[in-house]
Amino acid sequence: MPPFRSHRHTLMDNAPSNPEKWLLLGSILLLALLAGWHLLSDRGLIHYLALQRQLAAVQQENDALQAENRSLSKEINQLRNDTDYFIDRARKEYGLIKKNEIIFDFSKH
Repeated sequence: MPPFRSHRHTLMDNAPSNPEKWLLLGSILLLALLAGWHLLSDRGLIHYLALQRQLAAVQQENDALQAENRSLSKEINQLRNDTDYFIDRARKEYGLIKKNEIIFDFSKH
């Protein structure tokens, strides 16, 4: 009859016994830690993707501001160089009238 053996096993009973297996496990653990650090650090992939989204938003805002700037530049040019446009704007926005001109307001109040 074989000698009595306990059925209790410890964690170390299933652990790799040769150095190659320990090296493999250590390498896998190290790679997992490096991958986690690469994803989550302030220089990692997640931070990079957030910066890319911010950059896209800033570029979109910049494009809108450039379009508004072009529109305002065009209007400034018209106000400086087109007398009829200047007079029309002054009459509409400030209610200015010409000498000896009478304005009749037929709008309902």
